[in-house]
Amino acid sequence: LSAASGRTKVVKQGRSVEDYRRDGAAMLADFHRMRFGSDDLETVGLERHFELQLPGGQRFQGFIDRLARDASGTLHIIDYKTGSRPATRFEGKDAQQLEAYAVAMFAEDSAVGAGESIELRLEYLRNASVVRRTIRRDEALEVGRRLAARIDYAATATVFPPSPGVLCGWCGFNDVCEAAPQRKGR
Repeated sequence: LSAASGRTKVVKQGRSVEDYRRDGAAMLADFHRMRFGSDDLETVGLERHFELQLPGGQRFQGFIDRLARDASGTLHIIDYKTGSRPATRFEGKDAQQLEAYAVAMFAEDSAVGAGESIELRLEYLRNASVVRRTIRRDEALEVGRRLAARIDYAATATVFPPSPGVLCGWCGFNDVCEAAPQRKGR
């Protein structure tokens, strides 16, 4: 669903806005019953915005779904996922996203008290599964270097191959993309 333009847009054909609302309500109710009811973490931030400048001058920002702390004082970065295919291992783009968030939280240590390690958690709302990884402060330095290299690569790239999919309708480059549904056949 997209409400960016003031109207609701359905991503998948054959699904109504009410279908999405009903699925979302059921997903949250199930999550609360199976996971959240026994969650003993103290929430210290929701949709927590951060901005970070890396040592090479690259800047990035993000929003952490939930920042929490356990009884031992360990900070937890939690990203809630609604997809139908939960990961079985902590890897890929979602994992890289949370690792980048950890870089930011270690950099903001005086504000958040990150300590020497942070637990990263991908929590899947559809089936209440969790994939987690602990990242140490010394590991975050290397993650920061890889992040800076990816930013530099993207900033200097001149070719951007399309990745057609169900989200094409949301893309801001449809007017110039040969793979965009409304441009096919031109």
